Amino acid sequence: MRISILIIFCFYSAFAFCQKDDFFDTDSIIDFEEHCVRSVPEPVLESSKFSDYKFELRNNVGFEQVLLLNGDKLIIKNCGCEYYTLVFRLEVTKPQDQKNESVERWYKEIPKRLAMIEDLSDSPFDLNKAKLLLINYIDSYNNHPLKYKHEIVIEAGEMPTKMSLDYVRILNDKTVALELSIWIGPL
Repeated sequence: MRISILIIFCFYSAFAFCQKDDFFDTDSIIDFEEHCVRSVPEPVLESSKFSDYKFELRNNVGFEQVLLLNGDKLIIKNCGCEYYTLVFRLEVTKPQDQKNESVERWYKEIPKRLAMIEDLSDSPFDLNKAKLLLINYIDSYNNHPLKYKHEIVIEAGEMPTKMSLDYVRILNDKTVALELSIWIGPL
């Protein structure tokens, strides 16, 4: 029982930490060097494929930022210890005629966006498989309503890999932020 509670606490701590809204708020980043024996995060994007690539390392948390060819901004937060997590934040242009702000509508955007970066990424996660699972999940949503922070299993087993659409935020009249997390663990 104590082990279960400890695992749940570790998962919540690592997952909650990786869910901070402000990707570059250094005051909210704890110093993992004292608490984590895992390696320092490395970039997951191929920097040579982007003209405006940025990578920052702050207290054992990696931040990557690029502008995609379609004008979307992609920020990847690479963090975790007990659970290794990549948080993909996409800032996309909102269609002017878009009136449907439903969860289903934004879930449908994620596979399209993952398709744009899967060949540009050296991610330890299979983004193509994640994309296909999201499409299947969306297609079968009549059986389970789509909602934010719903865990979708990518790989089961001792070290399962999961993902969730964490949130959608309207940033201004023209821009929407979509955030998707993919994690593995416990390690």
